[in-house]
Amino acid sequence: MSTNTLPKAVEVEKHNDGQIWVISLNRPSKRNAINGDVQVGLFDAFRAFEIDEKAKVAILYGKGGHFCAGADLEAVSSDGSALLPTPMVKLDDFEAKTAEIKPYLHSMGFIGLSRLLTTKPTIAAISGYCVAGGLELALCDINPFSFFFFFFFLKKKRCDIRIADETAKFGVFCRRFGVPLIDGGTTRLPKLIGLSQAMDMIITGKEVSATEALRLGLVTRLSDNQSLLKDSLKLGAMICQLPFKCLQLDRMNTYMSFGNELLPSIQNESNRAIQSDVFQSMSENAKKFTQGVGKHGSFQPFQNATEKKQGFSKL
Repeated sequence: MSTNTLPKAVEVEKHNDGQIWVISLNRPSKRNAINGDVQVGLFDAFRAFEIDEKAKVAILYGKGGHFCAGADLEAVSSDGSALLPTPMVKLDDFEAKTAEIKPYLHSMGFIGLSRLLTTKPTIAAISGYCVAGGLELALCDINPFSFFFFFFFLKKKRCDIRIADETAKFGVFCRRFGVPLIDGGTTRLPKLIGLSQAMDMIITGKEVSATEALRLGLVTRLSDNQSLLKDSLKLGAMICQLPFKCLQLDRMNTYMSFGNELLPSIQNESNRAIQSDVFQSMSENAKKFTQGVGKHGSFQPFQNATEKKQGFSKL
């Protein structure tokens, strides 16, 4: 493990020979509330993660027992423009420009990374308060767009998988103070848990427990609070072992298709797959199955065609 400190409010630890980055909010006395240092630190950390060819999985974590309590209202009260985002990026042709602008397409959102282009999976490891802007931080994803337009705005994502421990508390707590959701909460929450449940949370500002969040689909896994980061690292290590280019392709196609019409979504999926390097090596990759990889409900990363199957664990 190696450690690199960006702005003091955000820390980066690299695990698994640099393949896994734990990007931590480090303002425990403020329950990791977002100020300018956190905003810039998160943006810079995830941009560096995207650029690093070795890095595969990021884990977003809050030190001190809380994920993030939202915007630092003390900072906002003294300077309302402190967390203003930079302008969003407009593309004329996504397919033509992806290669040349990756990973430089970006704009900084209120919470730092809500509009940053990334091609790699991220896990949110959530304990304690995950509320208001902190909830938006955990929700960050790619907004669906229409294939019928030749230009669109890309608001990119952060957390593909959310793991919570039993201390986690979710909610639109900014409702109490007259502070609106300003970085994707009203767009992303309904898409994740449905309009009815989202409206209940958004209108009332109620607190949602970890078990209720699991039922709603707000999180996908629960962990013991003593092993949250350990479980997240274990999941990250498993993801790193998977054929990564194929994983990236399917992940991006899923986001691009979500919320769009069936036919253009299927066409996009097929076209992007056929044009990818993954498709060109598909036959060779399929041979791994004949050599025992992944059979009988098991998975073990393919190491060598002559190796025998060894022990593995299911997640």
